[in-house]
Amino acid sequence: MIKKWDLMPSPCDRDKNRYKLLISCSDIDLAEIVKLAGSDAGKPFTPLSQDYNFAMYIYNLSDVKKMAVEKFLKEKCPVGKVDIAGEGSDLEEILENVAETTPSESVSPEVKIEESHAVQNQPSKIAEEKPVVPLTEKTDNFWKPKLNIRYIFDEFIVGSGNRFVQAAAWAVSQNPGKTYNPLFIYGGVGLGKTHIMQSIGNTIKNRNPSAKVLYITTEKFIAEVIEAVRNGTLLEFREHYRSLDLLLVDDIQFLSEAESTQEEFFHTFNILHENQKQIVMTSDKPPKKLAGIEDRLKSRFEWGLIADIKPPDLETRVAILKKKAQNEQIEVDDKILIYIASKLKSNIRELEGFLKRIKAYSAMLNLPMNMDLVKELIGELLPETELESMELHLPPKSVPAQPVKESVPVTSAKPVMPSAEAKKTISPAPSQSVPPKPVVKDEYDLLKPVEVAYFYPEKHEKDFEKMKELFREVIKKHKLKFRLVGTFEKSYDFDKKINYSFFAQLCETNNVSIMVLLGPPPGFIAEDDFNNMLTETCDAHNISAEIVPFADLAKQYKYLNIALDITLIKAEN
Repeated sequence: MIKKWDLMPSPCDRDKNRYKLLISCSDIDLAEIVKLAGSDAGKPFTPLSQDYNFAMYIYNLSDVKKMAVEKFLKEKCPVGKVDIAGEGSDLEEILENVAETTPSESVSPEVKIEESHAVQNQPSKIAEEKPVVPLTEKTDNFWKPKLNIRYIFDEFIVGSGNRFVQAAAWAVSQNPGKTYNPLFIYGGVGLGKTHIMQSIGNTIKNRNPSAKVLYITTEKFIAEVIEAVRNGTLLEFREHYRSLDLLLVDDIQFLSEAESTQEEFFHTFNILHENQKQIVMTSDKPPKKLAGIEDRLKSRFEWGLIADIKPPDLETRVAILKKKAQNEQIEVDDKILIYIASKLKSNIRELEGFLKRIKAYSAMLNLPMNMDLVKELIGELLPETELESMELHLPPKSVPAQPVKESVPVTSAKPVMPSAEAKKTISPAPSQSVPPKPVVKDEYDLLKPVEVAYFYPEKHEKDFEKMKELFREVIKKHKLKFRLVGTFEKSYDFDKKINYSFFAQLCETNNVSIMVLLGPPPGFIAEDDFNNMLTETCDAHNISAEIVPFADLAKQYKYLNIALDITLIKAEN
């Protein structure tokens, strides 16, 4: 329902026909207005005036289009007005125009013509304009929380290592902004931090659909700040973030990558916290151990509750596998699940991935998913260090006593003279004409091709060739049904600051959805940081990133894991 509105001229250098709409309405009504304005609508934001809950700019608003917008608004709510040039809140206009510029793509060629010939009279131009027709629908996705609907509390398996975090997250979801604000969750990779954080968002959004909830990775936040500065839309960016009800930020440790962005996050944090709006963050380490983060930010991260997630115990790991098998419709004996859980102890993601890979392997080769297959694949899919640790717990094998050899006296033997028959030269049989064998292609070349993008560190071409050869060997050894074909091969510079978006954008340009990358050599960047940043960036672009760590270049288990992951990706698509 629209309660009141005000449409006022707000021209700028590049668009003399820009208008600003102040409105008090629901999210549904706002969406209708955005749809009506089409591609000329700017992003809605919270205005300085407390009389309205939304504001937005409408670009290139000709007289005809303005009449259509005015008619729509008056039908919804007669309590409104259209200002003429010169009216309106001068102070607010001045403050916003300092930072606000019109995106160049929003200005049509017609507007540019009008600007260059402003002194000329063009009455025919207005008369020739056709009635407004909604252009290509431009949906403002900002207020749509980027949440995974599968990440809910009911799907989160609770155990001794995460019970405290689950209880704290549930309390926050029931009383956001007032209980544990901010909530800071930290723990290792693949332990469920993102799951429990998004469960808070889904619970709040389900209870209050109009709540402004946003989930974002730190890498994406940094990219949005840079884009806002580049496009001159920093004011809109700030208004968006500072009017949220719930902000969920994943992997806050990566904020150390951008010092200038920390200033922006600092002020956003302060405003949300002062307004009792809930903030939830995840990290791989507690605030005090975050390197490269300003002290004033780290102190604010400690204002609320700090909770850590520990690796799951055996009972929790078995429960997680049972839940995964149920969701994926995998029929597997409980004894197999217990066996897998006893061998994989590092993280949940690895547990679930191992179960899916075994299923893919058995389905591809049409083998029963039994204990024999699982034990065989444990040796193929796990790192050697884990296998060695398993062997340490086995009793040493008993070595049977060797029989004592009897001493035999040495006798000097007379040399044997060659016989006369042996001296005869054996002449070869006359050669027969044998037809040449047909050239048979390598079986590998006959497999179904799967297109991937290859990336490797500069000056490591030989290592890259070795990686490709090992993929070939593993695929042939396990009789998989596909081969990898490089759509393109590209080296990257690891000695400088890495542009993670470069990888995903190059894949998008070449229409490739799977990337296979040889990681940078040790000593230049932490392996976990590189993998996390690259994976986050690629996930945002729907690119699957399969990474071979440089230290694992010669380890075949890594290649089989990646090959089975690619099998699952192709099956899902």
